[in-house]
Amino acid sequence: MTILQELFIITVLSELTTLSIKKVMDNMGVAHTSNIIAAASSVILAITFKILSAIYFDATIDAKYIVEIIALAYLSFLSTTCGYDKVMQAIDQIKKE
Repeated sequence: MTILQELFIITVLSELTTLSIKKVMDNMGVAHTSNIIAAASSVILAITFKILSAIYFDATIDAKYIVEIIALAYLSFLSTTCGYDKVMQAIDQIKKE
């Protein structure tokens, strides 16, 4: 699996996780920041995804694999936070029209 495929999967999962966490926190009446939730969930999912894929595919964890984990965490953070803002802006604009 390439890093782009992994990034796509993590971004989609992170968006869904962010929306569900946000909905739960809204129902509980807890103040929150959506971007921080999106950033934290994307980094946690990226690291967890790479570690579980290393276990599943029996990969050896060397320096290259650690760099991939760091790069995937950073890229998923960027794609999720930028993507989340744009998606929420689009939904708000659709609701207003």
